Amino acid sequence: MNDTLVTLIPKKKVTEQIADFRAINICNVLYKIVSKTIANHFRLVLDEVISEAQSAFILGQLIFDNILVSFECMHRIKRWKRKHGSMAIKLDMSKVYDRVEWTLVEQMMRQLGFSERWINLVIHCISFVSYSFVLNGAIYGLIKPLCWLH
Repeated sequence: MNDTLVTLIPKKKVTEQIADFRAINICNVLYKIVSKTIANHFRLVLDEVISEAQSAFILGQLIFDNILVSFECMHRIKRWKRKHGSMAIKLDMSKVYDRVEWTLVEQMMRQLGFSERWINLVIHCISFVSYSFVLNGAIYGLIKPLCWLH
């Protein structure tokens, strides 16, 4: 159910570099239905388990809201550092997301009070996945991730 094909689609009419392509995942229809059902059920509790500060993950709010907040913070820091000194730390969230351990997801869901049946369904969806690659119309390779969400 979790077998996924990865292929590249061109971003431009003329492609010269690998950066001119975007990787997409082609999933099984049954997996898409199951994962969409899980996501829809999660929407019912998102306000309780996701902080208001993580607005990019809440329906109806945009990641641009966070960009505006960061600009306001940097403006304040620039004005304030003349008197007190200050510092800001920039985190690369895409790298953070790519390194989530399955056990952490499982433990967090358990801590938040999700049922074992629900936890097992989610863990099954994220941990029993395999990737193959479509190159020039042929399918190559089989990769089975061991402990990370990608």
